[in-house]
Amino acid sequence: MRTFFFAVLAAASMQLGAATVFRCDMPDGSVVFSDRECSSGQSQQLDVEAQSIGGSLAPSDEYQQLQRQRDAERDRRQIQQQYRNAREAINQAPCRTFSSTQLRRLVIKHQVVVGMDKSDALRAWGSPTRVNGSQHAYHWARGGSSYFYTENGCVRTVQGGFNG
Repeated sequence: MRTFFFAVLAAASMQLGAATVFRCDMPDGSVVFSDRECSSGQSQQLDVEAQSIGGSLAPSDEYQQLQRQRDAERDRRQIQQQYRNAREAINQAPCRTFSSTQLRRLVIKHQVVVGMDKSDALRAWGSPTRVNGSQHAYHWARGGSSYFYTENGCVRTVQGGFNG
């Protein structure tokens, strides 16, 4: 019986305004609640106000924006970690292997490429004007400058080209 009453109240609360509920005292002594007057027994009209707390179960705009910021920060950290891992792998990787023919062509053409052994790069461009740690700087007599950077004995970055 109570279940029926709460079901009627729930149905009534779904409506925007107040709902009318009838309490029916039946001849056998039972009580029935209905949205219509009773055909048999005694009816009493009850006014039930809508019981609504409002709002939405969806996350708020502020929460969604905060979640997007958290996701972006997490993605940024993951990308930074992947970059660090890739740099570490490069730093620990051996120099690239060139065939003797490839290496001879690079040296003759005065080309320094990433992955080349430092000694081979020096053979291709000659002695640098200055060495600043891992940077080998070349200031050409014809003008301009070129650089290559080494890590663990391998060329990791090249800026410019031979102009000697």
